[in-house]
Amino acid sequence: MTFEPPTSFELERRELEAVLSSELLARAPALSRMLRFVCEKYFAGESEEIKEYTVAVEALRRPKDFNPKRDPIVRVEAHRLRKRLAEYYAGEGTGHAVRLVLEPGQYVPRFERREGAPAAEAAGTVETAGRAKGGVWAGPLPWALAGACGLAALIGVWPGASGWGARERAAAKPAAVSSENEIRILAGVPAGSAVDPEGSFWNHDEYFQGGEAVSRPPGEFGFSQPSRFWAQRVGSFGYDVPLRDGSYQLRLFFGRPVFAAATAGRAAGDFEVKANGKALMEGLQMPVLPCKPAAPAERVFSGVRAAADGKLHLRFEAGSGPAWVDAIELTPEPDGKPLPILMEARSEPYVDSNGRRWAADKYFCGGLLVPRWDSVSGAGVDTNLFSGERWGTFSYAIPAAAGRYRMVLRFAESWFGPSRPGGGGAGSRVFDVFLNGRPLVRNLDVYARSGGSLRALKLAFEDVSPDAAGEFFLQFLPQKNNALLNAIEIERTN
Repeated sequence: MTFEPPTSFELERRELEAVLSSELLARAPALSRMLRFVCEKYFAGESEEIKEYTVAVEALRRPKDFNPKRDPIVRVEAHRLRKRLAEYYAGEGTGHAVRLVLEPGQYVPRFERREGAPAAEAAGTVETAGRAKGGVWAGPLPWALAGACGLAALIGVWPGASGWGARERAAAKPAAVSSENEIRILAGVPAGSAVDPEGSFWNHDEYFQGGEAVSRPPGEFGFSQPSRFWAQRVGSFGYDVPLRDGSYQLRLFFGRPVFAAATAGRAAGDFEVKANGKALMEGLQMPVLPCKPAAPAERVFSGVRAAADGKLHLRFEAGSGPAWVDAIELTPEPDGKPLPILMEARSEPYVDSNGRRWAADKYFCGGLLVPRWDSVSGAGVDTNLFSGERWGTFSYAIPAAAGRYRMVLRFAESWFGPSRPGGGGAGSRVFDVFLNGRPLVRNLDVYARSGGSLRALKLAFEDVSPDAAGEFFLQFLPQKNNALLNAIEIERTN
């Protein structure tokens, strides 16, 4: 049995994220949406769907009755995008091994490899040439080793990937530390690296002792398997991660246990995690979401520091069943508390005028994500935060560290109103919002509370906390017509 790599277009995807995070594109949301849309269609093998109409409706948020003969918006924006790309490769991207090209008159992207550039070279990449080096695979992440690996390859266990020997070899490679001293580790992945859709760099498994590396068969998470869930480290094991002085936020990612079939009769999730000898978590309950059967668990801890020897000592201790982890992330906390959770109901991240990065919509269950094209008014309103909406009956399970928080929910009524597509007005849409099973706001009528259509409504809630599972569980339950939400902001106050 041979597993195919769970991702492709590695260099091309990295180049796309490098371009999107540049100053030229970061503050041009329409151009960013257009570029991401055409590239994702290209990566998915759906280039035939990249047409003027689909770009207009799905990327530039034009209505479904869009007529390209009357509205040249796509051609105008494509011209602007080509100019930005030319500026980027004349400056910041000059030395990149891969170049993103949008030919005049075309909307399907093309990626050019600079002549003579080595395969491993690209913006922010490390070794990806696909060759063995020093006994450890140093290429695009393989998913089984055939032939001599025998049974170990069949069940996805990496030969020689456990114990101190493998850790010592891995430690010789550079740590995944950015200029902000961020560390991200793909547990169980023997070599290589990955860049996620938000542009964060993830390194292969390192700093570990004990346990076994187990690969996850591709496809469990759908068409595109997130890099954080390519593999697991399983058993009783530890990580000794070098850290500079300071406070860190620790995120642990747990996909469904790959080993479940082989552990019948033992409790999956009955294990303990310690940091520098102190208990962080005891037991893990995987989420049960009907809309996402393979939903992973994510746990967040604040105020994590290195021990006296300059290392964070994480220990995953098996109970009646083995411990496991898929990925580990450490990010600095400049003021000793986690960064705010900023999330908008859109399919791509957004950087506001204050330089704050709003994550794309995630952690949801149910509802539909739709674009909204009309500007929203209100004092000090950033209309970009209202250019997408989740509507229907839906919920969010947002992981957060323990503590007290201030939560801000943003809404705007874009459908109902005398001059809007849905007609009506006050009373046309009414819904409840619950937090951790308790009412947060009852009978919310966004139209009535905000004063009309396309007017921003910001509701703030003080002194709220995550539940026992370490999540803010928000439910949006309709009373009349569908519930809606545009953006969420959660910031710790203690």
